[in-house]
Amino acid sequence: MSAMYKVSPNILAIGRLLSKRLLRLAIAALLVFSIMQVWSGAVLQSQQRLLLHSQQLLRLTVEQTAHEATRYLRNNDAQSLTQLADDTIQRPGVMSVVIRDRNGEQLALAGYPTSLLDWPAHQQQQPLTLLGELGTRDQVEGYVQIIFDQQQIVHQSDSALQDLISQGRILLLLAVLAGVFIMLGFNRVRDRYWPVAENDKKS
Repeated sequence: MSAMYKVSPNILAIGRLLSKRLLRLAIAALLVFSIMQVWSGAVLQSQQRLLLHSQQLLRLTVEQTAHEATRYLRNNDAQSLTQLADDTIQRPGVMSVVIRDRNGEQLALAGYPTSLLDWPAHQQQQPLTLLGELGTRDQVEGYVQIIFDQQQIVHQSDSALQDLISQGRILLLLAVLAGVFIMLGFNRVRDRYWPVAENDKKS
């Protein structure tokens, strides 16, 4: 009766082979999942860094404009103030530039709108307004107001992020292909040398 329940060695070998293959597939799936998690986290961090970098560039634009406007204001150089506003409006994302003295009197103007009150109410994307002081902290001599097209700024960040994502996808694909080739090479080495080792043990 015991012979009827004896499992064939071929079935055992097939079972061990399937178990090894399933284990390798599970390990490969786990590695791919881990890579995807790391990649997703890297994309999120890149997005946050790009937005922060964009904000820093906008603030730097305001600071540079305020620094130059302070020099022209102290020299009573109205023409240079106007030229400064015209030059600043040429920068990407800048919609308008307004330079005022300490009393709020307009000294130079370029672009539109000059105030959020002039922005169309039906527009969903609101512009971004940043202010910079002319002079020093102890003595404010005027102000510079720059209105940025927030939609364009976000679009530029998204474009840069999409480029990073495309590069990340290529690296991910290369990592998966490298894993496949490593597994194939491992299987070839195992099939070539392991049976010899098992036969030596049996003999």
